[in-house]
Amino acid sequence: MADSIEGLLDRSGIPRELVAGVGVAAPGPIDLDRGAVVGPPLLRGWVDVPLRAMVEEATGLPTTMDKDVTGAAVAETWAGAPGGADSFALFYLGTGLGCGLVLGGEVYRGSSGNVGEIGHIIVDPDGPECFDRCGMRGTIATVLEPVRLVGEAIQAGVLSPLGEEPTAGDFQEAFAHLSRLVGEGDERAVAILGAAARKLAWAAAVVGNLLDVDRLVLGGPFWAPVADFCLAVLPDMVNDLLAARGIHRVEIAGTVLGEDVGAVGAACLVLERALAPRAERLLLGG
Repeated sequence: MADSIEGLLDRSGIPRELVAGVGVAAPGPIDLDRGAVVGPPLLRGWVDVPLRAMVEEATGLPTTMDKDVTGAAVAETWAGAPGGADSFALFYLGTGLGCGLVLGGEVYRGSSGNVGEIGHIIVDPDGPECFDRCGMRGTIATVLEPVRLVGEAIQAGVLSPLGEEPTAGDFQEAFAHLSRLVGEGDERAVAILGAAARKLAWAAAVVGNLLDVDRLVLGGPFWAPVADFCLAVLPDMVNDLLAARGIHRVEIAGTVLGEDVGAVGAACLVLERALAPRAERLLLGG
């Protein structure tokens, strides 16, 4: 990470003394106060890693760290589409699934900075065991895991097997291929993504009913391949499940920041910490 930051500074030509800081968007759960990663389910061995301090020491630059989904929500408020709603939930589709929240124009982090762990919403009680080994089955993050959807497509004969030791890039390309087949009208591919979209709609409706937001935004590394399909089917699916559907319709949109929303969010964290108004600053006159 430090090497990448140094390379970026070299290419930018910006004097180092003008850099306000480094932002890190990390998968949760995190210890927000200490800037530590405390055990993300897909980063085995990352237990109580003081990532913020490590990056700060390696770069010599002040470093801010937050959850990736919270960073994505910050990015949407700072650099997203103009005229967006003051209250929205951002669904971050990566190797897992998380949710960043903005309520009344304020980014909401929860009591420990770990808001948005929606991956444990159960959408299939008889489904596969949760990858976080929490003891539950059919959690939304597990059911929508891109690797699992690719596996379903291979088992159904929609995609060819990936070989004995497929890489992350192989899975990403296979997922993109599955999405292209949906666009071409392959009925088996449509069935796989259609079932996944229905389960995502159930989870989105849980969040929408709980928070009564105006807007649900989707983004993240695995969003772009399925964006067209999801935006065609999700609005009606979700709104039909909302308790307040007779009062207002919730907008379903993709972030204009695409798969880089988490990275843009990391940079926006620096701006948000330095410039966003906070209650404690107002009380102290800061």
